[in-house]
Amino acid sequence: MLSVFRNMFRIRDLRNKVLFTLFIFGVYRLGAAIPVPGVSIDAVKQFADQAESAGDALMPSYTHMRRAMPVLVSHFLLSHAAALRRDHARLEHAREEADAAQVAPCPALR
Repeated sequence: MLSVFRNMFRIRDLRNKVLFTLFIFGVYRLGAAIPVPGVSIDAVKQFADQAESAGDALMPSYTHMRRAMPVLVSHFLLSHAAALRRDHARLEHAREEADAAQVAPCPALR
């Protein structure tokens, strides 16, 4: 078994692949320790509360640096709330997938 490890580091191509895999694993572990800023659900609730209190108030809108049809303030705020909820769901899914990721065994060591 020990001779397999010695031979693994004698073959240049295999050694490079093993060292690269260990490096990527180290980068992954380092990245897992760095906290990812999340989306505050409180911010989404605040957008919803502000949209409810805005009622039927209108605001100007722009597209391609030109005036466009006015939109409801509530619609504008809820569009941002929807984007924040989507981002929150994506970050949660990424965290779950990162926790479930496993390193496959190296076929060269069999």
